[in-house]
Amino acid sequence: MRISKDSSRIKAMPLAVRFSIKRIWKIIIIVVGATILLIGIALLVLPGPGWFTIIIGLSILGGEFVWARRLLRKIKQEARVVERTVRKEIKLAEREVKNAGKFVEKELR
Repeated sequence: MRISKDSSRIKAMPLAVRFSIKRIWKIIIIVVGATILLIGIALLVLPGPGWFTIIIGLSILGGEFVWARRLLRKIKQEARVVERTVRKEIKLAEREVKNAGKFVEKELR
């Protein structure tokens, strides 16, 4: 059975049953998200895609918790900064390799 907010089956259920279904669903989200998040943290020191797994865990938890959405947003911002820095360093390294090639070429003549 698919759980959605506008499902007529759920609307027809008594209020207590609806609350328990929502509560169970929230518990499942918390357990799955926290488990994936903890596996991601472990994968930071073990071989595997640690940051990718952490982002997936936070995305799952972000559906229920504001703190997870905020942390995910901060990680994305930091990733953009790292990306810009790496791109600058790559351009610098390419320029240095090109200059070194010109130097070697000049010296061999």
